Amino acid sequence: RNAPPMPWRGHLIAPIGLSRPPMLPPFEPLRRYFDFSGRCDRTEFWSYLLFVLAVFGACHALIELPHGENAYRLAAAGWLLGMAAAVLLFIPTLAAIVRRLHDIDESGWYAVIVFVPLGVFVLFPVMLLPGTGEDNRFGPEGTAQTRSMPGLSLKAPGSAPPATTTPGRR
Repeated sequence: RNAPPMPWRGHLIAPIGLSRPPMLPPFEPLRRYFDFSGRCDRTEFWSYLLFVLAVFGACHALIELPHGENAYRLAAAGWLLGMAAAVLLFIPTLAAIVRRLHDIDESGWYAVIVFVPLGVFVLFPVMLLPGTGEDNRFGPEGTAQTRSMPGLSLKAPGSAPPATTTPGRR
């Protein structure tokens, strides 16, 4: 028998109308693991970095906090988990930095600054800048939520764009 194509590709929530499962902003870079194209807004980028800091904070807690008989085992587990997290999160973090630079209409090659000593401090203020607010050469303007959750819109239904006026004209 020829079955009709399933547009949801096996996701369990597809019967309720979504084409893919909704992704929270901190986890969007994990879904787009090797994707260095497109854009990443501030919410997606900073929430992802907060997630990464929480992962490394938990690993550090396993290393530093345990005392007693089995402290060395927990410390070793903390080191192993920290190294595994560093390896696994390196590519999506670099991709998120590149996409964040794309959001402010800059080349992703500026991401190599993080490999220069103290380069993170040069790149940090740039990551705080707002996106272009419109389509740019790297893709359409949008937020992580509207890309991840197709039914979500940040504008009220039926709202018109704000009227613009030219100075000196009526």
